[in-house]
Amino acid sequence: MINLLIADLDRDMTEARAEEKDVQGDYERMMADSAEKRTADSKSLSEKQAAKADHSCSRRPRGRQGIGFQGIGRYRQVHRFLACRVRLVDQVFRCAQAGSCG
Repeated sequence: MINLLIADLDRDMTEARAEEKDVQGDYERMMADSAEKRTADSKSLSEKQAAKADHSCSRRPRGRQGIGFQGIGRYRQVHRFLACRVRLVDQVFRCAQAGSCG
């Protein structure tokens, strides 16, 4: 009777160990896949942000925008252009600092 209990216990323990190994392997694969997906998503996001910043910087104002003095209008155009470039550099810097650029 005791021998049967010991045999059942050994069999149950062997099954539990095998199942634990399988589950652990599944978990490790899932974590690796998730890490790959996060890397791809962050790279895609940084590329989209850079494209958006570049697109917004490439737009040129149309017409004179109601400014009578030409020097002020040119100053505003240059200021807008430089502000866009600074935002782009800041985004790239933050992305590199976070380590999520690729």
